[in-house]
Amino acid sequence: MKQKTTGADIAHIVNAAHENAFERAGIYEKMENGTFENADIEKLRITDADFNKAIEAFANKDGKRQPIGFNK
Repeated sequence: MKQKTTGADIAHIVNAAHENAFERAGIYEKMENGTFENADIEKLRITDADFNKAIEAFANKDGKRQPIGFNK
């Protein structure tokens, strides 16, 4: 399936992949528990699976885009 994307869409996918990596590594949970250390993210890598999950979530949204600019 071919889908039109904008630079903002790509930035959204990258940010979502980053969040997926944090979730996978338990970073958010460690932050909530107060056990997070910088070493927790020093070795963290965003994987293909993180990107694939983000792309799948993007592709499965309803497909309706908000108009750009002001509506009259």
